[in-house]
Amino acid sequence: MFGWKKIHTSRRNPIKGTLAAGDPSQPPTRWWNHLWLLWFSWEHIVFGVPEEAAKGGYRVGYKAGGVAMVYGKVFHNTRFRVRIGHEDCKFFALDAKDKEIHGIKLLAQLSKHDPDCHKDYPLI
Repeated sequence: MFGWKKIHTSRRNPIKGTLAAGDPSQPPTRWWNHLWLLWFSWEHIVFGVPEEAAKGGYRVGYKAGGVAMVYGKVFHNTRFRVRIGHEDCKFFALDAKDKEIHGIKLLAQLSKHDPDCHKDYPLI
């Protein structure tokens, strides 16, 4: 299964994630401008995953506006890239048993026009 899927969190199964501050230079995200911002405007951020977690595989997720989503593909890289918009967002990783992996770190926030945009790491 690929693509984004909504996941349910609760007090017994909270998602803490790692906070990435939104980019105030970007316009607020709305339903009508989301795709344009995603393709042409949002900057990339790079996260690091603990090496042991990467060996076992993980799925990447985000939590914004009270909704948590997870991507279906399993990754084994020690780093991954995502895009960040105007709003603050929490990113997280889940292991094969859907338990949150602790210790993912925000490593860099870069312009997508940067020639060294960590292209070796998957953009999710």
